[in-house]
Amino acid sequence: GSGKTTLTASFVRFLQSRKKFTMVVDADINVWLASSIGITIERDKYLSSEVQIQAVRKYLIGDNPRIQTPWHMVKTTPPGRWSRLIRRDNGDFFDSFCSYQSENLKFLHVGTYEESGIWISCYHTHLSVFENILSHTFLSENELLVTDMVAGNDAFSNTLFTQFDILCLIVEPTHESVNMVRSYLDLMGKTKSSTRVCIMANKVEDENDIKYLQKNNIIPDFVFEYERGIKHARQNDTIFVSDNHDQIWDSFYSFLMNIKPNPGQKLQELHTLHKKYMELDYIKTPLWDLSGQIDNEFQFSWA
Repeated sequence: GSGKTTLTASFVRFLQSRKKFTMVVDADINVWLASSIGITIERDKYLSSEVQIQAVRKYLIGDNPRIQTPWHMVKTTPPGRWSRLIRRDNGDFFDSFCSYQSENLKFLHVGTYEESGIWISCYHTHLSVFENILSHTFLSENELLVTDMVAGNDAFSNTLFTQFDILCLIVEPTHESVNMVRSYLDLMGKTKSSTRVCIMANKVEDENDIKYLQKNNIIPDFVFEYERGIKHARQNDTIFVSDNHDQIWDSFYSFLMNIKPNPGQKLQELHTLHKKYMELDYIKTPLWDLSGQIDNEFQFSWA
């Protein structure tokens, strides 16, 4: 409802028009991102299928002796010295698991609920393989990974809140949306995560909307005006393209390029979460002690 998928698609189209290499992941249960950028996806490429989960984890494990089997790889399992990392030049990974690929775009798709999961599964369990992909991805300075993912506080049920360099919160000038953002910021402040938070105001119609956000201590970093054409595009099953977005995305891209990623710090945060996760009885009992998966000598490097 806030426009998360629409803005993600708009940003991806902007990056493609500038020929920027982008790895895109649709990790939202509603799975609208692909169609919003004109991509047709194949269901057998859903990362959440059991076959794909095992294949992805087997690939990521590589020759890491700390992980016995793909079944021993959990959502917080960190990379080690003999793990396979996902990089742009690892064509074998993208060829196998991408739903779509072109010269500057690699599209991965987590998937959605299946009939077999009704009553017995939670969508968040599907996201664990995506968490593994994030923790094992190492891109260069000018390469981006962009994700449309679960909304709001759902990110705190897993590692997603701390696996990105920046998280964008999309806020509408409404009571419900403002309260969601305030709750998220409060929880984020208690995590000690190094992830930056960017607030994007969407569906803004006039100055009163901005004043409403400011009155509620929500200061947007970027502002997108209300676009009537979005609904009409949806009704006619066409792709919405706004002439008003490119200037904002230019500023946002410059903002991104001024953020200096710290993969070493992100790795330490993942180690901390892995240790906490290993203390849970329902993890420790069936899988034994997996704290030995942490390789303190591993570090991200292009060498």
